[in-house]
Amino acid sequence: MKNHENEIIGVLQLLNALDEATGAIVPFSMENQRLAESLASQAAVALTNQQLIEGLRRLFESFIELIAGAIDEKSPYTGGHCRRVPELAMMLADAANGCSEARCAIFAWTKRTCTRCASRPGCMTVAR
Repeated sequence: MKNHENEIIGVLQLLNALDEATGAIVPFSMENQRLAESLASQAAVALTNQQLIEGLRRLFESFIELIAGAIDEKSPYTGGHCRRVPELAMMLADAANGCSEARCAIFAWTKRTCTRCASRPGCMTVAR
């Protein structure tokens, strides 16, 4: 299997073409070969898409962490808030339904909260 850059990213192995009448092992026909090549091409596209999606997910999460860190550094009153709120919210989301896809909504809420009361002392600190 080759990706769009013509790099080998996998192998599709076919074993033992059989003659329908005798059950003997025979070479694959050209039609079967073309079908296998077509399936390998589709599998390569699917694998490449999955790799791209995973890369985008990692990039998105890194971007969120970078922005949250910048927000935390903005004011001494918000230090650590943007790190703690998503962690707690993710724990709640995971406990509620085992899903961690709430990151976007949690980040948007955290960012709005941080910018709304970033300058008020004690507003965003957690009592310990």
